[in-house]
Amino acid sequence: DASFDAFVEATMAEFKTPGMAILVVNKDRISAKGYGYSDISQKTPVTPHTLFYAASTTKSFTSAMAAHLVESTDHPTIKWDTPLAELIRDDFVLDQSTPEGRWATDHVTVEDALSHRTGLSGNDMIWNNGVVSNRDIVRALRHVPVKSQLRSRFAYANNPYTAVAHAVSTTLDRPFGDLLKENIFDPLNMEHTIYSLDDARTIVEKSDHVNLARAYIWDDSSQSHKLTDWDNLPPSNGAGGIISNVLDYSRWVRHLMKPSDRTLALSKNAVKAMRTPRIMVPPDETHVGAQAYCLGLFSQVYRGRETLEHGGAIGGFMTEMTMVPPTAEDIKQGRGDAGWAVIVMQNTYSSAAGIVVWHLLDEYLQVPVAERPDRVERAKERQVNAEETLLPENVVKRLFGFTAPATSIQPALDLESYQGIYSHPAHHKLKITVD
Repeated sequence: DASFDAFVEATMAEFKTPGMAILVVNKDRISAKGYGYSDISQKTPVTPHTLFYAASTTKSFTSAMAAHLVESTDHPTIKWDTPLAELIRDDFVLDQSTPEGRWATDHVTVEDALSHRTGLSGNDMIWNNGVVSNRDIVRALRHVPVKSQLRSRFAYANNPYTAVAHAVSTTLDRPFGDLLKENIFDPLNMEHTIYSLDDARTIVEKSDHVNLARAYIWDDSSQSHKLTDWDNLPPSNGAGGIISNVLDYSRWVRHLMKPSDRTLALSKNAVKAMRTPRIMVPPDETHVGAQAYCLGLFSQVYRGRETLEHGGAIGGFMTEMTMVPPTAEDIKQGRGDAGWAVIVMQNTYSSAAGIVVWHLLDEYLQVPVAERPDRVERAKERQVNAEETLLPENVVKRLFGFTAPATSIQPALDLESYQGIYSHPAHHKLKITVD
């Protein structure tokens, strides 16, 4: 309605968000609308058909593919407790300089990798700093530290998902993207969900109503949006490569909320495995109550209802996907369609998508307005805090544990002497120049 439109537009303006697509699933109905521009210079409007990079919501599909194979009798070598090293022995080797790394090399399972409990964290420069193959990404992991003991704590990491995609692709001798298309996208009629920029461009060229969003970063100094390049990710990297739109994602969330063994996609047991919590997640200020990670999905009880969600950000794009599945009583009473979900896709990094999701969730659950936190103000506070952490004095304290001296220490050499190309076996090459 008009009041919701005004809320969305005000939120987008506050957080400098050029374009956004929103879709709500409520029982057997969907409502979808686009706001703003997918291309600022061309004044191309966002519509529900607009394609966005779906970022880390890709992880739900990678987990789904693994669940499909685990439940299948055709691939007995792939089980939740199968060590990755058994599937890709030469490639999956972790840091051999520590006991933690040597132990994890032989014992990290498919389930561990998909539930962020491998002991690895970060190190996204492995694939952010130049296009490399999934095999190259996995082989680079031997050159990065294992931060904690296997299964001792939750540590969000992209690269283990790439390891699973590589293991599945190697075991079946098929490109991972082809497997997703054959087993998930096509059975669910997700005809505009793809795993490569070239495929997205082909769809746009052949369609009179689909467009591909451009991504932007807000530049405070010029008070304008700066265009970013489309991420040319490794094909089917398992962690964040899918391109899709909110309409296709409505089919995905419906399937996750109400799987049916009559479909050609995931069985009920496969979806149950995906939705089963595997490890607790440390609390943060954006969530209320305990949160756990399942397989490609976060799980939480909010206002007495189970919620499943995942978000993601990549290359200037953000996606938020939240579901409230039917209750056990709904299913018992034959109300299996009683689920609710929201998908938001946008073309910049900002808090806007999350604010819209929480607003719609609170509306659906009829949370009294007086009991809702001011999420806009909280987001603005987080933004200020994030900016403060990047101040030079705070960076020094965070990295080195001491406060920077009041007077700068002059470098031993002139700045030009530090120019050059530096390399790391995992993070490739870094070029340093004097600006």
